Formats: sequence, C-alpha cells, structure tokens
Amino acid sequence: MAKSETSLIFSTSQCAIVLNITDRQVRRLCDSGKLIGAVQSGGGGRWKIPATAHPALEAIQRGQQVCPADCSREVQPGELVEVLLMLKKVADRINKLIDRGISEQKRKGKNNVQKET
Repeated sequence: MAKSETSLIFSTSQCAIVLNITDRQVRRLCDSGKLIGAVQSGGGGRWKIPATAHPALEAIQRGQQVCPADCSREVQPGELVEVLLMLKKVADRINKLIDRGISEQKRKGKNNVQKET
C-alpha cells in the first residue's frame, strides 16, 4: 500500500464479522494490544481498528473478498453476487406466496360474508 493511501478503519462490529468472533472478543483483543494500531476514542470510547491490525482486514483493504475466519478459502469473485441473486429470487417467491395467501383469505372472507347474508 502506498503511503498516500489511507488505511481503512474498522469498528469492533465490523471487525467481529470479518474475524467471525464477538464484539466483546474484539474489544478484548484491542485492550490486550493484539490488534496493533487499534485506538480508543476519548476516555473509554469506541475502538478504531486499522486494516493493518489483522491479515483478513488487510485483504479487505486490498479489495479482496474474504470469508469469515472459520472459512477455509477466499470467496471467489462472483460467488457473493450469485448468492445474493438466489436469495432475492427466494424472497420474491415467498412474497408472491404471501400475497397469494392474503388474496385467498380475503376472497374466502368475502364468500363467508355473502353466505351469511
């Protein structure tokens, strides 16, 4: 990384997602000095964790897609897009089924009202 480039700064929540650990564990790593360069704002405020603090964070800085720490490989370009498209199709299908169910309930409700009168 060139000196003119700025390093990404991660929150404890963002770092926890990348490292597949809890926010609390990230804060403990920061407190113990194991995430080099992490600084706490104010008197006991939020932690700011530079990308240089961990190899997985550095990979994100370089623009690489990475799996959480428990994953044995990097995500290949395009895989994430494929997963998101698949999830969108599933969500669209669920919404159609819900809409169909609501329409049928309304129709049945109208039929019951007509029968009663």
